[in-house]
Amino acid sequence: MNTVFRHFAENEEKNLLIEASTGMGKTIGYLLPAAFLATPENPLIISTVSILLQHQLIDQDIPLLNRLIDQPLYATVVKSKSHYIDLQRFKATLESPVQQKQYALYQMGILVWLTQTTTGDLDELNLIRLDHLLFQEITHRGINYLSEKQPFYQEDFLWHLQQRMAQSNILIINHAFLAQETQRSQPLLPESRYLLIDEAHHLPETMEKVSQNYLDTSAFQRKVQQFHEDEQLFDQIEAMLKNDTESLRLFSLYQEELQAIIDGQEDLFFEWFTDWPLQEEVILQVEQRQNLSLTVVKKH
Repeated sequence: MNTVFRHFAENEEKNLLIEASTGMGKTIGYLLPAAFLATPENPLIISTVSILLQHQLIDQDIPLLNRLIDQPLYATVVKSKSHYIDLQRFKATLESPVQQKQYALYQMGILVWLTQTTTGDLDELNLIRLDHLLFQEITHRGINYLSEKQPFYQEDFLWHLQQRMAQSNILIINHAFLAQETQRSQPLLPESRYLLIDEAHHLPETMEKVSQNYLDTSAFQRKVQQFHEDEQLFDQIEAMLKNDTESLRLFSLYQEELQAIIDGQEDLFFEWFTDWPLQEEVILQVEQRQNLSLTVVKKH
């Protein structure tokens, strides 16, 4: 504890590496000094390896320490914007729903959850996967997409997260968020002298994963198919352009180009699949092909 306190209290810019065995109480060992140093203007930013450990810190370790000291820690878990629901976008899905049973079931579950949540963090739903079409449509895109004219502006969860961050002397992130922060043109974290990387040996692996871009062709195809459904986006655009012949012609060409892109993805997949050495014959039905995803990875 003294080593951590002296390191953070000194003005000299240098790093400190500490190795501690499991069960030694290292979490309390760095949280206690932080109680005497960290402020909302200069918070301690803690990066740990997983979202699970983020919640362990705020639900178990920090409440335990706050019962023992006179200077309580005010902590906030900070995640990337896609972890939070955008109320305005969710409202739009209720107004133009997709005719799918699972889609409607998720909507009903979210309506109940919204009466209970104080954070808007979609991880609270405890779903194994959040890659369903609905969640792609309701995840937050960032503060810059908000407008004061929107009915849910004052209740926006990301806006309230920023307010909590400004009042906290501990900000808890994970390694993926930290790695992404180095690539953002506008940082989401405030400037601070105090950064503590827990489970630091996992950081290089996380940095490598974050430095890759993924293109999910299956998700792209599903989205285009949704646009083609009755009374969805393409029908709405055609209704708006019904008196403009030239615009309708250009829009038709646009749809043809989209279909050409999808066909090109199919061709690319089967070219790759044909060249892949197989131990036994594999027959893909049309439905199975549509659920396959070709992931394109690009390293920075």
